[in-house]
Order: sequence, then structure tokens, then C-alpha cells
Amino acid sequence: MVAPRQFWNKHAEGYAKKPVPNEAVYQKKLSLTQQLFNKEMSVLEYGCGTGSTAIVHAPFVKQYLGIDVSDKMIEIAEKKRVNAQIDNLTFKVQSIEAFESTEPVFDAVLALSILHLLDEPKANIKQAFKLLKPNGIYVVSAACLSGWFRLFQPLWPIGVALGVLPKIQFGSHKKWLSYMQEAGFVIDTHWIPDQSKHTSFIIARKPA
Repeated sequence: MVAPRQFWNKHAEGYAKKPVPNEAVYQKKLSLTQQLFNKEMSVLEYGCGTGSTAIVHAPFVKQYLGIDVSDKMIEIAEKKRVNAQIDNLTFKVQSIEAFESTEPVFDAVLALSILHLLDEPKANIKQAFKLLKPNGIYVVSAACLSGWFRLFQPLWPIGVALGVLPKIQFGSHKKWLSYMQEAGFVIDTHWIPDQSKHTSFIIARKPA
């Protein structure tokens, strides 16, 4: 099996060239998130990929950190940052689990199209909760690969073993919500875009 870092290093260039699947949905997600931002906030986005969303969001906050396990993804993201001349944005090769801080340090944490790609999404969500300050915001866009998608579940490990598909979680809307609530989050917004029933966009808060 190909490790996540190796898989995404191999596919980083192709990923960077892929268009947004639905521009209208993407813009609404950006807008809903930016309404929560202010110029005093410190934000973490994990699984930031090639940094496109981070570059859009960073001007709305004080400090923005984008992390990803793929150094090739981060390399592309850093080039974008330099070209965009954004000084309050930092990209780093790191997983969220690697944070050693035991104190809450962020006002907002973003997990965008990443939870279904993690081995332990439940533990990952708990880590996000720990890193957030009281009343901090957790923004999640999660793939919900349930229903007819499960027809592919028996075959998926073959693609993973061959290195042509990433390892994924066949989660559901209910599953992601329950994981977040178990971690201690209060759900403020749950939006399922009409164009696709396979994405949950969730805004949650860590209680004050």
C-alpha cells in the first residue's frame, strides 16, 4: 500500500490542475466561512493541498497556517503564496496530529475535503477540538461516500494497493456530525448542497 504522503506527492501536479467541481457551491462555502472571520483571528487549515482556498481566505484574518503531509503539495502552495504576495500565510509540511501544543492556539480550524482521506478521522476531529480556543470555529467540508458509492467499497482496496486511488472512509452525513458532537462540538450550520447529496458542509463551535 502506498503511504498518503507518497500518493499525494505523485498526484500533486495533476491535483493542482483540476478545476473546482462546482464553482457556485465553492463560492458559497467561501462566503459562509469568511463571514465568520475577523482581522484578529489565527486560523489553521489542515489537509490544505496546493493552497488555493488558503490564499483566498488569508486576507480576512490575522494569521493563517496551511499544513499538509505532502511536501509536493506544499511546494506548489508556497509558489502560489509568493506569486499572490500574501505575507500572513504560512505553509508547512505537517499533520494535525503532529502538533505538540496542549493549549488551545487557534480561533478557527478548517478541514476541507480531508476527513474521508484520514485513517482516524474521529481522533483527528478531537485533535482539532483540542487546538481550538473556547468559542473557536471548526469548518468542515466532508465527502459522504454512502448510498450507491458503497458499491465501489469492495473494489477500492485494489486501487489503493496499486497506488492509483487514495485510501478513503465511506462516511455519511450522520457519521461526520456524530463524530463532531462526540468530540464536544456544537453544530451551528449543516448544509448539503442541492447539486450533490454527497457533501456535508458543517460549521461547528467549541463551547466557551
